[in-house]
Formats: sequence, C-alpha cells, structure tokens
Amino acid sequence: MKASDCKCCICPAQAVAFWPCVDPDIRANPYCRECLNKAQNELLITIAEMEHGKYRVDYPANAEHEPPRERKP
Repeated sequence: MKASDCKCCICPAQAVAFWPCVDPDIRANPYCRECLNKAQNELLITIAEMEHGKYRVDYPANAEHEPPRERKP
C-alpha cells in the first residue's frame, strides 16, 4: 500500500508518507505533509527537552538511597 492511496490520520487531506518508520513491526500511520511536519517537530522538541532541560533529572551520588530530584535550570 502506498501513502498516496490513503487519507491523513489526523485531517482529511491526502497522505504523503507513513510515519513513524522506526521498526517494520510497528505500524506507521499515513500523514499529510502539514501534519507530518507537526508530528516530527513535536517529537524533536520532546527529545530536546529530555536531553537539555525540562525533563532532565540530576542523580545524586547515592542514587540507590534517594529518588532523583528535578534539575534546576
């Protein structure tokens, strides 16, 4: 099946690609160009936040005795 044979999973527009294409065992959904760009940007923002700030935590030296505390910016 080609993406051009499908409609976007978010809006009624014509799909241009299946995404995410990470693993052949994970079903990818059809997206139009606009919704695909939004989904990819949201994923990149989430990854950046996890690596550089919002969701990052500092682990103390005795991490097995204390839960992680949130990192202060």
